[in-house]
Amino acid sequence: MQPESRDRFYAQALAVYAEGVAFAQRNGLLTPEVGSLHRSLAGLYRSRSVRADGALDMEYVALMVEEAGLALPLLPADSPEQQEVLAWLAEGHWLLLQEARTRRDWTAVQDHLSQLEALPPTHVDPQRIEREKRRVLAEQALQLLAQGEMESARSLIQTFVPEDALDPDPLNQALFTTWQVTLSVGPDRVDMEAVGRVVKGRTAQAQAEVDLLAQAWQTTAPDVRLDFRLVDNTLLLSLRGADLETRLRLAQATPGSIHWSLIRTLLLNSDAISQTQSRLLWKQIILQHQLDLRTVADQWEAVAASLARTAATAEADADASDPESALQGQIAAFTHQQEARRWRNLVQNSSVQVDMYTGAGDETPARTWILHLTDPPQMLRVQREVLAPERLLIGLVLLLGAIFALAGILWLLL
Repeated sequence: MQPESRDRFYAQALAVYAEGVAFAQRNGLLTPEVGSLHRSLAGLYRSRSVRADGALDMEYVALMVEEAGLALPLLPADSPEQQEVLAWLAEGHWLLLQEARTRRDWTAVQDHLSQLEALPPTHVDPQRIEREKRRVLAEQALQLLAQGEMESARSLIQTFVPEDALDPDPLNQALFTTWQVTLSVGPDRVDMEAVGRVVKGRTAQAQAEVDLLAQAWQTTAPDVRLDFRLVDNTLLLSLRGADLETRLRLAQATPGSIHWSLIRTLLLNSDAISQTQSRLLWKQIILQHQLDLRTVADQWEAVAASLARTAATAEADADASDPESALQGQIAAFTHQQEARRWRNLVQNSSVQVDMYTGAGDETPARTWILHLTDPPQMLRVQREVLAPERLLIGLVLLLGAIFALAGILWLLL
């Protein structure tokens, strides 16, 4: 049949069926015959749904689905006509679903999935529907991820991907965003005050680590003044009155967790060399302390590098043609990159302030240094001259003796 003839036949048939449907609606008829009219209209639209170039005309597909939906409840159950209409409905909803997915119209996608679920399993495979649901959720999550909405993306896929399945190993998750430590170093003192800011959402894990540290330290040095407080996502750690031997024992007792690398390093390298030189009535006090924090930076940077490699591998190994695989790869890459940034920021944002005191009772440090973890080894040196009380006393005694001796000589000469 020539295209002109087909178009003329289509127009005539459409007019007849449409008039029949309109008559039935005016008279409130709901009979199998009316169902057959709707079925015929659906068949007409279906015949027009494929264009001459082979492309689908989704407008006719939608019209077919609409008429097939109207025909279905009016046709006899299990009749050949009803089975045909069911097949058309399944075919049409699948096509419309794919078209809605292309447009990222997720409301329409969910509507077509619901319509497919309502069809009998003889015409729609339930397993295919479940696979399609997962695929749709994965594509939605990918779109949210591209918009920077990580939490929304993860909440969408939690039904088939465990919440923490794509997170880094807990052992490689940073607990702190920054450390600010103050060391008070003197000839006979080394005190430590540390402030650690806890990563948001990880207070419980930080508290567990702090409890382990506190138990280990209090068991090792029960007589040392220790203070551990975790308040408002901030850890306050204080150590006072510990001699070198005690500090070394505390370093050995510190749990091997990488979170305590800075504290452990400071305990092992907190002793200062004190020298005293005398010049007549003056005493020169020299205090030296060498500190190298790069080992801490290297450890934390190594964790960051490992996480970055895992992120690159996760993204590279994902199957780009499979939305679920691509999504899992992207989320895993994102979480590992994010964790790597936390460790690098921890290195950059942490510092140690060293206050050096030359006198036992000094309240003001003789000098202060601010050291960062990536700084080269530092030789901290402070020098101060003070009157030597014992030499001053001896001098006064000698002076008084000389005065009395001179007075005696003058007396004898009179």
